[in-house]
Amino acid sequence: MLVQTCQIVTRTNCSSRVTVCGSRHEKNIATGQKADTVSDDRGDGTDFPALQVEDLKIGRALRETARQFTGNDALVFCESNTYRSWQQFDHEVDIIASGLLALGFERGDDFGVWATNVPEWVLLQYTTARIGVVVVTINPAYRASELTYALQRADLRGIGLIDQFRTSDYFVMLSECCPELVDADDEVVSSATFPKFLRVIALRAKQPAGILSWEDLLFAADNVSADQIVASESVPEPDDPINIQYTSGTTGSP
Repeated sequence: MLVQTCQIVTRTNCSSRVTVCGSRHEKNIATGQKADTVSDDRGDGTDFPALQVEDLKIGRALRETARQFTGNDALVFCESNTYRSWQQFDHEVDIIASGLLALGFERGDDFGVWATNVPEWVLLQYTTARIGVVVVTINPAYRASELTYALQRADLRGIGLIDQFRTSDYFVMLSECCPELVDADDEVVSSATFPKFLRVIALRAKQPAGILSWEDLLFAADNVSADQIVASESVPEPDDPINIQYTSGTTGSP
């Protein structure tokens, strides 16, 4: 398994495309080969000790990267004018993690992300890894039947989604799969078809009834202390899964 520590985000294309891991330091756990130092691209010739990643959890790897490369770019989305340094990125991951904990998510829960290339996607991947929640990627091109399949197979406890992609209205399709959504009490879904499915979070745009906004998630973070974040970060193990990906479904079920 190849683990990369992320130092540099490369601005190669000012669209919404982003390279999250761009460091020249990497370690192959299978061979044990690693770099001894990592060069900082600030141009001052500073070298830092290479971050040892074997048995290091993603949440801690992010903290160490943020500590070593505090002001370096971590996230760049030119289209939405979104920029985060490693320190800002790490702090925002903590806030989102607090929000998910406040909403009842915990280690081992599956959380779907149904979106195109948006900043929240990247933030959610690191956030869930920090607290042991598993991201389930939902293909942006899915139709209602394929979404239903993924919801059932993955036993999703929640999902974060954008409003639309091309001609697909994600809110409408999700309501087709889970009609109980419109009657969600306090934005908590109760569905006989998807018994574990409880929360839906809109990553952008105005959300319909029964769906939490991204701002709601951030506000919920106020109910979680820094000590709770530290405790939750210590729970996941290095071998825990962090991501489930379904195939496109072009030749059969996803």
